[in-house]
Amino acid sequence: MGSSLGKTAGSGSEGQETCIFKKLAPVVGFALGAGLVVYYMRRKESIEQDNSKGFKPSMSGFLQTCERDESDCFQMKLTEKIVLNHDSYIFRFGFPDKEQEFGLELGGHILFYADCPDPENGNEVSEVKRKYTPISGLDQKGYVDFLVKIYRAGDHPKFPNGGRMTRYLEGLEVGDSVKMRGPVSKKVYKGDCNWILSGEPHKMTHLGGVLGGSGITPFFQYMKAVVDNKDPLKISIVYGNKTEKDILLKDELDELQKQYPENIKIHYIIDKPEDPENWDSDVGYITREILEEHLPPPGPETMVIPIGPKPMNKLTRELLHDYTFY
Repeated sequence: MGSSLGKTAGSGSEGQETCIFKKLAPVVGFALGAGLVVYYMRRKESIEQDNSKGFKPSMSGFLQTCERDESDCFQMKLTEKIVLNHDSYIFRFGFPDKEQEFGLELGGHILFYADCPDPENGNEVSEVKRKYTPISGLDQKGYVDFLVKIYRAGDHPKFPNGGRMTRYLEGLEVGDSVKMRGPVSKKVYKGDCNWILSGEPHKMTHLGGVLGGSGITPFFQYMKAVVDNKDPLKISIVYGNKTEKDILLKDELDELQKQYPENIKIHYIIDKPEDPENWDSDVGYITREILEEHLPPPGPETMVIPIGPKPMNKLTRELLHDYTFY
């Protein structure tokens, strides 16, 4: 007497059930797959529709109505060039309609294009593109602001000739136009801890950032929107710079933290303080201990985004190997 576990697909009712299951398996698998697709589509639609408070961009903004060329690029005119510190500017680009908003989603970027000489190739002119994030609010009317840190010749040993795009931007005068394209959006925040990350809906309640220099600009946009809307998203960042003077938007960052201390946490670290007695934060290199102390603990609804020099980003991922990165 053999055990029923040994019966083949053709033996008895159990074999018939196995055969039927095999026939149904592809159908069931397809149905489950289709169900997941429908779920994600509905989830994404739900997030889009529940784009509450100040997180929904204008559908008739500059980006939606501007004239574009065959490569989907558009032109923006520089209306103001504001010196922020010794190596950074705020570039303000105006809209023809002073009551119009930019129309960019929270977390979106814009590509800048320019024909720039290449000192490493006999100053041959070629097109350069770089990605920038506005610091002005989504509801700002009449203009959009971009904060750009200028890399001049001799500033960095790895780039002795400076940054081709940033040197071009520094040379702009009010009235000049810049070729742009976008939006480019991989990490879009919809409000109430809902995200679209690389096209997929996610729930992330705590955002951590390890930032250097102008890497603060995307996070400034997130933090400002969270504070203005008293949104539940928590944001904790470690922000590194050379000196106090290099900390971009420090007054604005401190004010955001003051307004919403439960949700906004900012920790500064610099290479060398000019006034050590009055510097009350960390000095030196970013370490795992510093990151663990000032970033949220890892979890299914926590993500960390490193934005800075490539070596810093690489180190962050190595130190925080148990975190989710996007």
